[in-house]
Amino acid sequence: NYKQNKLIKGVVFMNKLLVNGNLVRDMEVKDTGKCLVGNFTIANNVGYGEEQKTNFVNCVLFGDRVESLVEYLVKGCKVLIEGELAIEQYEVNDEKRYTTKVYVKSLEIEKFKEQEDKKNKYKKGVRK
Repeated sequence: NYKQNKLIKGVVFMNKLLVNGNLVRDMEVKDTGKCLVGNFTIANNVGYGEEQKTNFVNCVLFGDRVESLVEYLVKGCKVLIEGELAIEQYEVNDEKRYTTKVYVKSLEIEKFKEQEDKKNKYKKGVRK
């Protein structure tokens, strides 16, 4: 979004992140009174073999999309998200702590968990 970017001497600073992965648990929904907020974490695997590691990415979704996506954003669902990286600071017992989140701008469900389960059960000869 151009309004959010800052233009200084012909340079545009952007904050855009693309990441995919599987939800590690169902999306948690909170009603702030102003809007709905959905929090979820995805596991993003990078590398191969013994060099593979998993990054856990905390994501935040706002507004009407939360209500419409809550039944789909469940543990195991594979998603691709585009968003803005945010580093937030808070204090616990006078000690500064930081947390990293992605504020989701767009989300694409790559594989529905329910569809995958049905497909696997069908392959095994069990039908719902």
